[in-house]
Order: sequence, then C-alpha cells, then structure tokens
Amino acid sequence: MVDDDQTIARLLLRILAHAGYRSVRHVTTGAEALREAPRSHFILLDQQLPDATGLELLPRLLSAPTQPVVILITAHGNEALAATALRQGAEDYLRKDPSLRDLLPEVLERARRRRSLRAAFAAAEADVLRAERLAAIGEMTVSIHHEINNPLMAAMAEVDLMMDEPDLPPAVREGLGATREALHRVRGILRRAGTLRTTDRTEYLDGLPMIDLWQGDGAPGPRALLGTATIHTPDPQVERVLGLLLRHAGYAVTTTTEPGRLPGTACHPHDLIVLPAAVLLDPAGWRPPDTCRATVIALASTADQAEAVRDLSRMVILQPFDPATVVQDIAGAMRA
Repeated sequence: MVDDDQTIARLLLRILAHAGYRSVRHVTTGAEALREAPRSHFILLDQQLPDATGLELLPRLLSAPTQPVVILITAHGNEALAATALRQGAEDYLRKDPSLRDLLPEVLERARRRRSLRAAFAAAEADVLRAERLAAIGEMTVSIHHEINNPLMAAMAEVDLMMDEPDLPPAVREGLGATREALHRVRGILRRAGTLRTTDRTEYLDGLPMIDLWQGDGAPGPRALLGTATIHTPDPQVERVLGLLLRHAGYAVTTTTEPGRLPGTACHPHDLIVLPAAVLLDPAGWRPPDTCRATVIALASTADQAEAVRDLSRMVILQPFDPATVVQDIAGAMRA
C-alpha cells in the first residue's frame, strides 16, 4: 500500500484487515514502493506522493518479478486520469470518497480472481504446449523406431551368432558381450520412447537439459477417471482452463462447439456438461433429455443471467470464476 495520507492509510489498513489481508506493508514514497514491489502481489497506489506521481511509478511497479496487480487511488481524479492508468496496465481505479470502503474489497476480490485466472490460463497454455510436444515426440519416435529397429535387430542377431562360436578368444568374447549389452540398452530406450507419456527433464552436460527416458518404468500410471466432462463454450481460454482443472481432478475431458451434440456425450450421474447459460435460456436451445442424468453446469456472465438459469442447471458458475476453488465447488454441487 503506497499512500502518504495517514488518515486514508489507517482506513485502508482497516478495510484490508476486515477483508482478510494479513500481510500488508504501508510505505509513503515512490522510492519505498519500488523497493517493496518485488515482494508484493497487490499494490494500492496513491496518485500524489512526495517524490512522484502514481502514473510515473506505474510502469516500473508493473515490471517487478511478481507482476503485481496495481490499483490506483486518488482524491482528485478524472476520467482522463483513469483511462491513462488503465491503458498503462493498472487493474482498476478508485477515488478517495465515501464509496471507497464498499468498493475496495470488491475491486480487490475481482483483481484476485483475474490474477488467478491469468495464472490458470498460463498453466493451460503450458498444458497445450506439452501435449503438442508429446505428439511431436511420438511422431519422431515412430520414425526413429522404423529406421533403427531392423538394423538393430540384425546387429543383435550377428552378435549372438558370433558369441556362439566355440573358439573365440576371451577378450573378443568379452567385447561382444559388452556390445550385446549396449544393443539391448538401445532397444530398451526405443521401447521407452515409444510409450513416453511425460517430458521429465534431467541435466546432461553443463546444464544442458534432456528428456529422461529412464523414468518410464517408475512413472505413475493414469489416475482412475471420475467421469466425463463435456465443455461447450465460445471462449477458448475458459475451455482450456476448465479442461486443465478437470483433467487434473480426474475427468476425461471432451469439448464441442455444437450444443446439439451435447446429449450423447455425457449422460451418467458422475458426468458433467458445462455450457453457457445463454444456451439453456434460449427457448430453442439445448435441454438435457430425460435419459441424461449428468450434472449440468451453466456458465453465466452476469448476476441476472445466473439467477435466471438456476432452475435449469445443478450449478451456476459466475464468470470470472476462481480457478483455485471451482473444481471443489463442482464436486460439492455433484454431492448435493
């Protein structure tokens, strides 16, 4: 928190404590703010400070390694100042007036959810890249296996035939044995590469990373599936984040762009159907058939839409949702 007005500072500290924030640091200058920024996740920034303005500090605060969320607070603001702050990367803008007490907790909670969603989006993107990487590895492995397997088996057969010769000198026999062992190791690596499901890395030389093909035997198998989760949403980021979270929770995730295909994809009590509230509210939209016993979850964009769709679904997720709790909320709705 960056503010040199002690009265406002005490008010902000009280609001933050009531909202559940326990680790709060109060500084009064821009220089102190820049020193604290690398340890901060949220910054309440006063526009008027003894040594700088909030707008002057904003770009430098946002460049901190923690990528903090910055909310600008001012007593003498205007629409142009607010627009400039938002354009430069501020999460939100608040005035020092009687509404501050009520608005600040809402703005902070919204900012926390957006921050969590950004982290979840990044994780989902990494998950997609990992899947693409594994697919590429699989294609490469097929080619390598095809090109290497036949000459490898021929070499192993030749070594076995040579070792069957009764009059081999001991040194030659020992060398052939080492060769056979090395060829078996190559065959084992090819087999592991062909069934690779992870991209765990190990260090090779001078910090050079490589995929550890010897982790295959000890890697955990796929977790038991809780059911199928079918996701229909026009937002690809929401689709990826929900898909990532539900896959990690143990669901087999499928997606569809056509609501008309939903009834045949998940109809068991332990399955999920996630779709926009607008689809359920449309009189001509999709409805679960009588034979479908899946849990229907609606994605609502407004509080009014969420209220309107409650009778048509088991659970309503108001966006932006909290990725830290959404899976637990879904599990609770299914148990209810």
